[in-house]
Amino acid sequence: MSIDRGKDSPKFWLKTQKTQLSDTLNKISSYKMPAVRPPEPATTEKKSPSNSYIRMEQIDKATNLYSYSAFLHEVEKHSPPGTARNVAAMDLFIRSLRPDIKVTCQFNHLLKSGSVELVRREESVKMHDCMCPEMESIQGRSLILGKRIYFEVSFQKQCLVLTNVSGLQMGLDLMGNYLQSSVNKLTFRAFEGSEYLQVVYADNPLSRLRSELKRELSFINAAQLGA
Repeated sequence: MSIDRGKDSPKFWLKTQKTQLSDTLNKISSYKMPAVRPPEPATTEKKSPSNSYIRMEQIDKATNLYSYSAFLHEVEKHSPPGTARNVAAMDLFIRSLRPDIKVTCQFNHLLKSGSVELVRREESVKMHDCMCPEMESIQGRSLILGKRIYFEVSFQKQCLVLTNVSGLQMGLDLMGNYLQSSVNKLTFRAFEGSEYLQVVYADNPLSRLRSELKRELSFINAAQLGA
């Protein structure tokens, strides 16, 4: 007679394995795969443009070419309150550059900014005496005018600003030594009377010799609108 020793019997593991296998098969047979959504049919319809794309398209459409006089009118119309007379100061400066071939003007009424390109027959020099508050040893003496002069027009607080300037250089006098420096920006601010301030921002040629010096210098000139 055989004696069943329970867990001590080698048949115990066999019975347990059969039971576990049976349970596993029952679980597999009763398991249902989750429903899979069929792929959507391909569509040829274009997605609607994003808001940023629409905005860029609006900005492009808002940029228009103007004659010089119409450009001045647009700039004056969109000037911040109380600053429209700055346009007269800018006009005097542009006329002094004497473009004799072509003047191309653009303005965007959404961005309230524009650009001007002046084409001239030859390079020339325009006298322009101005002081440099950062370095009193340097004096601005002239503007060197290229054949193609370009700048962008925008507003900054009470000033009319010309940025991204190309084709203009400042002639500098450093204790009798003549230097040239690229002009980067100009600002115009007219006051209640006929006087206005013009500030020219140009590279500091001495910053290449001494790194602690400012890379850009400002040159201030006061003038009369009626002059």
